[in-house]
Amino acid sequence: MHALLRIHHRKFMEWIKDYMKEVSVIIIGLCITYYGDSLVDGYYERKDDSEYMEMLKTELNDNIVELRKMMRYYRRDRRLAELLKTGDAGMAEDSLLNQHRYYHYWMLKDNVFSIMKETGTFSRMEKHNVTVIYECYEYMNTALHMGEVYRERRFAELLEHMASYSDCYNAGEMNAADEMKLIMKDKRFCGYFTRTVPPMAGSAVGICMFTETKITEVIKMLEAD
Repeated sequence: MHALLRIHHRKFMEWIKDYMKEVSVIIIGLCITYYGDSLVDGYYERKDDSEYMEMLKTELNDNIVELRKMMRYYRRDRRLAELLKTGDAGMAEDSLLNQHRYYHYWMLKDNVFSIMKETGTFSRMEKHNVTVIYECYEYMNTALHMGEVYRERRFAELLEHMASYSDCYNAGEMNAADEMKLIMKDKRFCGYFTRTVPPMAGSAVGICMFTETKITEVIKMLEAD
């Protein structure tokens, strides 16, 4: 009886050893697989992150171009206001012909920034760098919002002016001096352009300049990494 139990015990232990070997092989295989997958995933994440950084720099550079267009527009408005203040239509500049009628929609891109938030790219970056990038886009939103406020107020004033002098505008093309005379004839619109436009345009230029500085800092930061 004891001999039979020893035989069964020996066979059981041999089975346990074989089973543990098989389980160990499976576990090691799974570990290797997971480790390999992790390396592959890490490689593709780094590759994606690098591509996103390049795309982000392109987006930021495009926004600098747009900001400079905005600043040029505001400065032209301020220049027209300065000429109107003189009260002398002979001071009119041909480069400002139709300036008071221009109506722009500005667009500062944030597509890449939004994608990076959704893909978790920022979670793999230094917190300081992420904070700087977020702040940069907040400044861009501020510049864009000010542009919208400026445009809507300006458009409302322009509609009223052109409605009052529609016959003049429909009569045919005018030169810069004729336009200045017509604007100065409209005391309300001229007052808006000489009193309200300069400080609003000046503030808008200031915000755009500061935003461009922030964007440039972010681009340099991304290039240094």
